[in-house]
Amino acid sequence: METKERSKIGKKSRAAGKRFEDKVYENLSKDYLVIRFDHNVSEVYESDIGEYSRRFQKAKAKWNPVTKRPMSISTGFPDYICINKSNLSDICFVECKMNGELDRIEKQKVQWLREKFDIPFLIASKGKKRGEITYTRYRFMEINNA
Repeated sequence: METKERSKIGKKSRAAGKRFEDKVYENLSKDYLVIRFDHNVSEVYESDIGEYSRRFQKAKAKWNPVTKRPMSISTGFPDYICINKSNLSDICFVECKMNGELDRIEKQKVQWLREKFDIPFLIASKGKKRGEITYTRYRFMEINNA
């Protein structure tokens, strides 16, 4: 496949992902106070005392050197933090995935989030009907780091 064709496919899929995130935001805004999360869970690093850990860090914008503009600004993980409007102690993380599947690195990040914070993690994905959004609670499982 030619690079121009790949470029067009990537551009379309990024746009579709952004539209899906916007739709999820609108849907959640009915019942929740939705906050765009602009931080990311870092890769595993070694601290000063020799422990291996993760932390939150500011998400970096992806830069396009051709147009000299950022391609995507909000690339945090998870996408949203939601607080229930009627019950402020009801908080959850939401990650938008059109296919509903997390990759290995994202699963490790979710595992770290679940260990550090006892907050539910939801995955928003496309439903079976057109325009439908399905929210699935991520089941915490031990992940093999191999």
